[in-house]
Amino acid sequence: MIRVALRPLIALLCASCALALFAGCASRPKPRYWTLAEVLELNQGRLAKLERGMAKQDALVILGSETFHGTTAGTRFVESRDPSQPAYGPLDHSGNPGSSGQRFERQRRPIRNPYRKASHRDKDGHWIEVFFYVSDDLGSRDRISDHELTPVIFRKDRLAGWGWELMTELTGVRPRS
Repeated sequence: MIRVALRPLIALLCASCALALFAGCASRPKPRYWTLAEVLELNQGRLAKLERGMAKQDALVILGSETFHGTTAGTRFVESRDPSQPAYGPLDHSGNPGSSGQRFERQRRPIRNPYRKASHRDKDGHWIEVFFYVSDDLGSRDRISDHELTPVIFRKDRLAGWGWELMTELTGVRPRS
């Protein structure tokens, strides 16, 4: 008698768990994959909108604070599950394995905006904040060098300017190789 009464309850519990599992998978948005060229173009366009003397908060809104997931040259790394196939597989335009004729690149670590932050004393002894944004591509290395970053410099919560020339002038700090 108890077995018969529990069957509908167990069936309802299993159906609820399956529904919750599938609903969780369906609600996750697919991440957007960015090429390095797209990130550079976006950051260069944002840097062009800055004006010296603007409030730090306004400048940071223009520059954005997101993480870009993507690659060095417009394709993503695909690991083949079939050992007879190469470790890198082709991707179609939607990012799925399939079509041929595309270049393959190893997936790079995500690029954050800003890429990094620092505080320095300027030559007058005042503290400045520096936010570094990826803005140039000087090679296909795994590491982003200082030469590929643009420092955006804030003094007293105002935008003092951007670029390595101003950074060196204010602090004496030069880009590391």
